[in-house]
Amino acid sequence: MEADATFDRVSAKYILAKRHEVLSQGIHDQQQSNGECHEDLLTSHMKLDTTKYELLNPSGDKFLRDTILAFNLAGRDTTASALSWFFWLLSENPRVVTKIRQEIITNISLHGQDNLDKLVYLQAALYESMRLYPPVPFQRKSPIKPDLLPSGHKVEANSTIMIFLYALGRMRAVWGEDAMEFKPERWVS
Repeated sequence: MEADATFDRVSAKYILAKRHEVLSQGIHDQQQSNGECHEDLLTSHMKLDTTKYELLNPSGDKFLRDTILAFNLAGRDTTASALSWFFWLLSENPRVVTKIRQEIITNISLHGQDNLDKLVYLQAALYESMRLYPPVPFQRKSPIKPDLLPSGHKVEANSTIMIFLYALGRMRAVWGEDAMEFKPERWVS
């Protein structure tokens, strides 16, 4: 009960702050529109067109609180899975650890945290880890209208398309003969 109350209180505070941010950003956007859109999931839910929903009130605090809870719960397990596999792969590949440490020393220790975007090899190692061990091993997609896949296959509206990311990340036809190897270099151009 106490945890629920704490979560409700923190969520309400965050929702209120986000509403103020959205309102002030809306005024700023009207004054200076450059066509760029950088918004988080809560902001996009706040901006939903509520006229489309009969039973749902996307702008209500309960809906927004439930959205925050759902993303926290969904993100917890996938993040834990991704990081577990990442650190296991690092433990098996000391060469990669050495490169990541050197990159951190060069870009963060010497130049400060403003250089996080310079950690290219670290990002490549994370991508490579998730290629081999995706936190969500398959996805289900459904087109809302008939479409043509890049393969040339036609799909009807509301068809179910299953994408097996685990298998896709190990296909030699896509990744080469070394598809089963942990090689962050394949992500660095």
